[in-house]
Amino acid sequence: MRFGAICLGLVLPFVTVFLFPTYHVMMETPAFETLRVIETPYLLFEIGFILWAGRNGFDLGVAARALPRDIRIAGAILIAGLFASTLFIAKDVTYALTHSMMWLVHIFFALAVLDVLARRKLAGFDGFMTWHVIGLIALALYTAWWFAFPPPVEELPFGEIRWRGAVPGFIDVRHFGSWTGAIAAGLAVRILFGAQDEGLAPARLFYAIAAGLTVWSGTRAAILAVIVVTVIFLIIHRKLPSLGRIAWAAALTLIACAGAYLLAVDDPVFWLIEPREIGEAGDLTATRTFMWGRTIELWLQSPWLGLGTGSIFWEYADHMRPTQPHNVILQFLISWGLLGALPALWIIGRGIRAVHERAAGVVASVPILGFLYALLFQSLLEGMLHYPRFIVSIIVMAALLFHSAGPGQKAAGEH
Repeated sequence: MRFGAICLGLVLPFVTVFLFPTYHVMMETPAFETLRVIETPYLLFEIGFILWAGRNGFDLGVAARALPRDIRIAGAILIAGLFASTLFIAKDVTYALTHSMMWLVHIFFALAVLDVLARRKLAGFDGFMTWHVIGLIALALYTAWWFAFPPPVEELPFGEIRWRGAVPGFIDVRHFGSWTGAIAAGLAVRILFGAQDEGLAPARLFYAIAAGLTVWSGTRAAILAVIVVTVIFLIIHRKLPSLGRIAWAAALTLIACAGAYLLAVDDPVFWLIEPREIGEAGDLTATRTFMWGRTIELWLQSPWLGLGTGSIFWEYADHMRPTQPHNVILQFLISWGLLGALPALWIIGRGIRAVHERAAGVVASVPILGFLYALLFQSLLEGMLHYPRFIVSIIVMAALLFHSAGPGQKAAGEH
């Protein structure tokens, strides 16, 4: 799976960079903006992998029948939920059908990955994290150049620069921060709980960079994810890391924050706390909780079937026009109602449990498990299970952990 790690960590992010360059929150051409928002390169990667797997022995029916019975039943109900509201209730059938088909691709991709990994003897999964770190460094350098040398404003399509959407390869800066924050979480637990070997020193450097980029982006959900993932690993190992490891993690975090401050963009969007959030609202969570409340109101209009896949985009009567409600549970409920949301959440829950039982406490799995948990936690606050970039990584990491993790030494942070 080294090729997959290289694609997800380095190649696809840069393909996205070069296909969709912008200094604004959207592309000049609506068609290209649509292709950017649905993260077309990642979808094409999924489809290509499914076709390649098919040429190498993957059979969709056989793979589905190999799943536990409850997962097969839940999967069948989920697929029914994907299309029930889309075809019979959705106001924008084209949009909803497109996103339902995208979810079908994700399901087939997950089956293909599981099938391929089950039939191949893996040496490990260190390369997955390594290539994501390489991609992060490369993207950070490219982003620095992109921000430092913008073209004259009068030459830009919209006649202005909107830095929030100008981060190369990402829909907006929060999208970028969610990614760097998940990598930072994996590296943080590597420092605290991973093996004491020659790979620890590079992990410290890369953690400082990833954490600094996360703070620089102002992505609070990602910062919280690093904290939550650390707490999860404390619970897993039931023992504090050594004082030396804690001191390293604390010092590197301070360095990361200092670096983010020195490189801060003079735009409130990049700040951890925007003035408007402590002004009229008086509550840092006001925007998010308002969106959640409005989403619940919309879902209750059709609690059993929902309003169509991705329906918040056209149902949310506000200038924001969100593509997802920043909470995976509400995302599933408004899209598919209870019919689709319950089996979807059941499958995710069963997957998390299976991965945790196989990988928790195995020293080699620490970074990638932290990476995975960070994305899953952020799905409660952001759109990690809406955008293909994150969905593909979640699927691949879960499959790698399930098939690669096995008996091994406990995490080294215990000594």
